[in-house]
Amino acid sequence: VWVVVTYYTMGFAPEADRFFKQLLLVFLIQQMAGGLFRAIAGLCRSMIIAQTGGALFLLIFFVLGGFLLPKDFIPKWWIWGYWISPLVYGYNALAVNEFYSPRWMDKFVMDKNGVPKRLGMAMLEGANIFTDKNWFWIGAAGLLGFTIFFNVLFTLCLTYLNPLGKPQAVISEETAKEAEDNGLPRETVSNGSTRRNGSTRRNGSMKSKDGSNNS
Repeated sequence: VWVVVTYYTMGFAPEADRFFKQLLLVFLIQQMAGGLFRAIAGLCRSMIIAQTGGALFLLIFFVLGGFLLPKDFIPKWWIWGYWISPLVYGYNALAVNEFYSPRWMDKFVMDKNGVPKRLGMAMLEGANIFTDKNWFWIGAAGLLGFTIFFNVLFTLCLTYLNPLGKPQAVISEETAKEAEDNGLPRETVSNGSTRRNGSTRRNGSMKSKDGSNNS
């Protein structure tokens, strides 16, 4: 919906095929991001850990994604972070899709050596973006691969990792109301049983006992 509303109003390339290509890329980026956040939640398993560890992952992905810090400015010992960042593939694919349009490639500018160069190629080189036209499909495939990887990782985390901390039972409204009807406050109901004054009674046995007393 965002692409449909903003694509032409923001002045992107007017060709219809480039519109649908960008729509595909934004959809893949959204799916990748959803899988990434699910994977972080599955790995961290705690709100506190997710806020710290997840923020670290996102910081690496954003800073080394090629937009905030161009590829040539990334230190050599951090270049691995550039290649594992999913944003690299989306960013390069979006840029190639736009700057290979005729309105950019049919115009020429002079490079620093006085040699004519297509404006689109000059823009890509100036932004430290790959100039190969096939990078649209490379980026789309990379985003699809990251989407599958993150969702598989999330599934494995749910399968093999245990929750952190001590599990707590959730008391339904019906159970709590039943406890109140028996004269017990809601706070004393736990794990399907009722506790009061140090004693523990099952709801079913309490009902039967009340019934016998009434009789």
